[in-house]
Amino acid sequence: NKAHFSADGSRGIINLAPGAGSQIVLNQASTNSDATFNYSLAVAPAGGSNFFEARPRQVSSNTHYALKLVTSTNKTVRADLVRTVNGSATTIGQVLVPNISQDAGTQLNVRVQAVGTGTTNLKAKVWAVGTTEPTAWLLEREDTTTELQVAGGTSFYAYLSDSASSAQQFRVDELHGTTVKEVAPTPT
Repeated sequence: NKAHFSADGSRGIINLAPGAGSQIVLNQASTNSDATFNYSLAVAPAGGSNFFEARPRQVSSNTHYALKLVTSTNKTVRADLVRTVNGSATTIGQVLVPNISQDAGTQLNVRVQAVGTGTTNLKAKVWAVGTTEPTAWLLEREDTTTELQVAGGTSFYAYLSDSASSAQQFRVDELHGTTVKEVAPTPT
């Protein structure tokens, strides 16, 4: 729904009422994507959680890999790596993001990769803006689901719990997308 999207200077904004969700697909298909961006919420979550997905490989609207960030009303952020095939989602990795409390305007850096075919390597990092990018990945998983071993676009999806007490703006800024080159293993 085009009415859900706006811009504020350099930021892309997804505007949602409680119970609403919307997505935007950003670029051409790739099997080796690396996206880094800055993410924030306009208001602190109240009444229900906020859900934001960065999808580094979206084959179709209901078949994709995603890093799902769930900000709860206690301001904790959970990071889930999710595989969705024909609308059926499976969490393949999950962790509470350490040292992060997401309040209104708190900016987080996010990096997510989906690299390879046959076996896709999924990696994700989340860290506070103004701090150094961690060397280690927060989540790493491999997946061989056949339907996802093809090229897909990068997209974002946001959803606001129907129990949320007010509308929300999901804000994305400083988006950088690149293609990762796969490194062939050294023969032994």
